[in-house]
Parts: sequence; C-alpha cells; structure tokens
Amino acid sequence: MAKPDGTIAGSGTYLVGTDVQPGTYKTVGPSGSTGLCYWERSSGTSGDAGSIIANDALTGQGVVTIKKSDALFKSQGCQMWTKVG
Repeated sequence: MAKPDGTIAGSGTYLVGTDVQPGTYKTVGPSGSTGLCYWERSSGTSGDAGSIIANDALTGQGVVTIKKSDALFKSQGCQMWTKVG
C-alpha cells in the first residue's frame, strides 16, 4: 500500500486510486538475490496477460508512471518505490 509519504512497498499488487495514487515513481532496483525487479501496470484486475499495459524486469534503477486509467500496479522483488512526480 502507498504510504502518506508517497512510497510503495517493493513487492505487492496495488489497486490504483485506492492502494496507490497515480504519478511517477522510482526505485533503486532489485531487493533480493534474484537480481530482478519486476513491475507491471494493468488495465484490469483479472490477472490475464492481455490486461498488461506495460511491464519490465529491471536489473538496476527504474522509473514507472502509474496512470489514472490503470487498474493495478504490481511490483515484485523491488526496493521501495518513491513518488517523484
């Protein structure tokens, strides 16, 4: 869940507008031994691959812009996301 200070935990699935607010967030990268940080923006909550708007697997720092029209933001194996815009 997004905290009042504009951060999102590095692993979880979040409803846009409820758990996280739209905006631009950055992470310094992976948090675990896998060396990958995966993020995903989705248009629905079903989990179908067809609902994925954008995604990436980062080995270093990254930036993502969550839009009002997104339904979900998913992050796995990342360090905390911090809102920058």
